[in-house]
Amino acid sequence: NEYPWVVALVYNLGNGTKVHFCGGTLFSSRYILTAAHCLEGKTPETTEVWLNQ
Repeated sequence: NEYPWVVALVYNLGNGTKVHFCGGTLFSSRYILTAAHCLEGKTPETTEVWLNQ
């Protein structure tokens, strides 16, 4: 927990497999900054944000 503002963006394949695809910076409990290309083709249903992992 040395860097609590760093988040992992994870793609949920739906078969129990989850794949890390990008990182981001937590600005508040509601906002994350990441690169725009990270979310191209992704949906909220298949994208997870992991903190303190």
